[in-house]
Amino acid sequence: MRSDSPVGSISKGIQPDWSYDMQGMSLFWLSKAEQMDRMVRLGYTAWREDVEAIRAHREDPKQNVLPSRPTTLVVAFFLASTAIENLLKASLVVENPECISKGRFQGKVIGKHNLLRIAEDAGIALNPDERDFCELGSEAILSFGRYHIGKKAADSPNRVTVRDSAFPIYERLYDRLRKRIEAQPWKRSTR
Repeated sequence: MRSDSPVGSISKGIQPDWSYDMQGMSLFWLSKAEQMDRMVRLGYTAWREDVEAIRAHREDPKQNVLPSRPTTLVVAFFLASTAIENLLKASLVVENPECISKGRFQGKVIGKHNLLRIAEDAGIALNPDERDFCELGSEAILSFGRYHIGKKAADSPNRVTVRDSAFPIYERLYDRLRKRIEAQPWKRSTR
């Protein structure tokens, strides 16, 4: 990539291990979750506006023009799932700071996207609604949130339903995880 590219630039691998390990601290996972949360809220708001426009059009098709734009619900859910993943990983590194050490991810869970497994390893109990969110969220992160088709036919979603009720669950889980991270004391790595 050109350094003067109008698109932007990226540099990789120029930091020492200790710097990478510091970037693995919960504060940085939390920061990324906050960025995603902002986009989740914008995407969900856009979807709600579209739903209201459709309702208005149904009530009076002559007066209300039906918007012709792609839905943002599945993408907002994908970002919500990724925000939760960042908060879960923040909790995981608070509980197990050795998960990020020696300049790399250590262990199987931190490098995966299984939200239920990350929550379990971080010692986070989920209620049934949160478990449902994390289960569907894991699928969104791995497949339907990013792509319309799986790597093979058996992995391809035949139908995806994300309900409006997913977002209040997201908001409660997001707030609970954020408060948990902010309240936890820092632990020293055992390595």
